[in-house]
Amino acid sequence: MPKTKNKITLSSLPVVDLAYAVECLVAGGKTTTAEVLGLAADRGKRIALLEAELRELRGGVVASKTAKRRRPAARPVLAPAPKAAAARPPSSLNAFRKLQGKYMGLLRNFTGPLRERIKGIAKAQKFPAAIAEMKNLLAVKGAPAKTGRKTAPKTAPARKAAPMIVAPRKLTITPKRAAQLKLQGVYIGMIRSLPESVKARIKTIAKDKGFAAAIAVMKKAAK
Repeated sequence: MPKTKNKITLSSLPVVDLAYAVECLVAGGKTTTAEVLGLAADRGKRIALLEAELRELRGGVVASKTAKRRRPAARPVLAPAPKAAAARPPSSLNAFRKLQGKYMGLLRNFTGPLRERIKGIAKAQKFPAAIAEMKNLLAVKGAPAKTGRKTAPKTAPARKAAPMIVAPRKLTITPKRAAQLKLQGVYIGMIRSLPESVKARIKTIAKDKGFAAAIAVMKKAAK
């Protein structure tokens, strides 16, 4: 005959394994500590209610045997069990949650094979060992962040070149150019006071013969 495998039930598991499974469910957000404690408290109350009902049934059987055709006593109405107040989680659970949060926060800095190795440490040696390993990796100078690959060294930003200051060019005026500028100034000053009809003729003279001839014509016309 083929051998039949023994099915594993919750009642066959050790109490330590059941407690670990409940902690994992609470840590994973599948249930809460208050719900677990409430179910544990309801179990004891339910057993007490069943025992009370059993005692009543036993008392009713004995009474029916001693007093035939006597109406059995009315079953007392039991008050509903008070709701279990939300219990504060034990300090050990708070410490476990704190460690788990620290572990998850540091684990975000790693990906790939390095992340899997840290998960293996957490599974085999619990959270404190995995947290210590991650801190050591992050504390190493030049430790890879995120992927564990070598990153190119950061280069300092190039400094902007200072703007080149060009000294103003020194102008040298020859005596000939100075005389020309002086004649041009006299010509402009005198032509401003002339009517438009005369200005056109004077400009033509200045263009053909120069400022000196135009100034001489304007002086002669002013006499």
